[in-house]
Amino acid sequence: MSIENRAIKAVFEKKVLTPEEKREIVGSLNEEGLSIRKACQFVGIARSTTQYKKERQG
Repeated sequence: MSIENRAIKAVFEKKVLTPEEKREIVGSLNEEGLSIRKACQFVGIARSTTQYKKERQG
């Protein structure tokens, strides 16, 4: 199965994804060899979203 097909399958397995889940999908697709730009296009998020680091609260 091609990387693009796996990307589409990963995105559409769940109907509603949080930004954190989308970042994880982009990361795993990138590890599989897909560029971050292309992975973000498939997932439907901006590349800047993948660079966001959540601050700890408390």
